[in-house]
Amino acid sequence: MKKCINLHSCLIDHIINLCDANDLLELLSGTENTLFPDGLIATVLKQLQPALSKECWKRNPMALHCYRWCLFKMSHPHLGEFIDHVLPPALLLIDDYLPKNKISGIKCVQHIVNNVAPTQLLRYGRADVLFSALESQLYTNDQKLLKNVHACILSIIEILDRSKMEKTLSVTRYDSILKTILTNMEIDDKIKFRRFYSGILIQYIEQMKLSIVRFLKRLLPIVANYLEIYDGPEETSRINILKALNLTIKYAWPRIPHHSDDILKCLLKFMDDISTDDSLTSLTVKQMLMQEAQDVLILLNYSTGENIVKLLAGIQDVHDNEIFKNAIVNVCTSTNKE
Repeated sequence: MKKCINLHSCLIDHIINLCDANDLLELLSGTENTLFPDGLIATVLKQLQPALSKECWKRNPMALHCYRWCLFKMSHPHLGEFIDHVLPPALLLIDDYLPKNKISGIKCVQHIVNNVAPTQLLRYGRADVLFSALESQLYTNDQKLLKNVHACILSIIEILDRSKMEKTLSVTRYDSILKTILTNMEIDDKIKFRRFYSGILIQYIEQMKLSIVRFLKRLLPIVANYLEIYDGPEETSRINILKALNLTIKYAWPRIPHHSDDILKCLLKFMDDISTDDSLTSLTVKQMLMQEAQDVLILLNYSTGENIVKLLAGIQDVHDNEIFKNAIVNVCTSTNKE
């Protein structure tokens, strides 16, 4: 295999030199000084097109491999010229029933989105087609597939709804995707999915900013539920959900005073659980959890006109756990300093 790869590289280099091109990109896309000024990519894709049709692509794995190889060798601004040639095979892959083919297609789409001008993607509704194809892949339990789907969806929505995001509280496609995420978080109790969804939630909150205020009534009970459940020594989902809560308070602060009591209760209960926890969770992870919770409390305090510190001052006098008391003292001290 290694020998074949080396021979392949030598052959490509030899062809590049024969064609007077500086690199593979020049050979594929073309330049004035090469033997093929218009490039080879158009010819290659045209030759591959019959083998990559809906009826034939599964019987032609080499054609598919060649398509992917050519696609990933092309970049901006050259790839945009061939968008109508490279999109159909990627969509066929996404529509397949095998997860590995779906992931392959999504990676192709991600490369296209990253290397084609947004105006070209918006023209003729191409971006809408891509979004619909990706949205239909959200209803799966394949975590690897979901990870790739969400990464690509975030890129597509940024292009589709850029103008809407400039207007505060506009409803965008982020809303519909977040509804699906929250539904999955409410009903899926598997640890691996709790870790995944709590992580992806952070990315959507960062994009939606103040618009997350529309989802507070659904989001906050989910946060409380995630904070209650231990998910292993690394505590990935609880760390993620605390970061998500921090961002939620940061962006949705005008409405936070109306929910401050519920947020405070679940945070204090969580901190009490961590301070008395005797599981296999390391001290470093526990400290990280307590620090994240403290950061949220500090932000919550500012969002409520510093009413939280007054309540915390009374709590630290009646609680007998030193770890818990020290955390509360740290919050009060940090608030007073600032």
